[in-house]
Amino acid sequence: MNDFQKFIKAGFSANVALFITYPIDIYKINIQSFQNIKNNNMFKYYKGILPVIPLTFVEKGIKIFTYDHFRNKFDSGNFSFRAALIAGLFQGPLTNPIDIIKIRNQIRNTKIPLYRGLHLTYLRDIPFNLVFFGISDSFDNPYSKFAASFIGTTLVTPIDVLKTRYSEDTNVTIKEIVKKTKLNDYFKGIVPRVLSVGFFYGITYNLFLYL
Repeated sequence: MNDFQKFIKAGFSANVALFITYPIDIYKINIQSFQNIKNNNMFKYYKGILPVIPLTFVEKGIKIFTYDHFRNKFDSGNFSFRAALIAGLFQGPLTNPIDIIKIRNQIRNTKIPLYRGLHLTYLRDIPFNLVFFGISDSFDNPYSKFAASFIGTTLVTPIDVLKTRYSEDTNVTIKEIVKKTKLNDYFKGIVPRVLSVGFFYGITYNLFLYL
């Protein structure tokens, strides 16, 4: 399989996972938000998915493909710290707009800059990559991908809460959010987030490796 085919496979795998986990992710955003968003209509949990589909295809395609490419180059197919770091750096500029689009759709505010909170995206996603790929590649079975994703997601959830609240209000600073957020609030939405991201990456990486 050539590089282009691997990229297409990674993007396709991510879109399959997206359709399954998108409603859980939107539910997570609603819980974490300062604005107490409520959705009672199941179809509203798929609101905004159309622009996210191609972005997810490209973003996750780049992430998985980049990691796989440099992992094989640096460490002969074994876990590679450098490959996980590079994948995180490459995906950030695409991940952030996807996150912002989801938040825009939920709080009905189209004025949020697409790259607000990019530094928080890196702070969340690079450590996640190291944990996820580190555990996933240490065990050659499908279950390790889900376990790795659940563990990695749990560890970075406080950063995700901070990022959600920082992204939804362009007038607030990180210092103000930290001052206003209670300790237990940093794990608000942890169950839907662990389920959403956990299953998303578990499904995506398994499809990419074993399909």
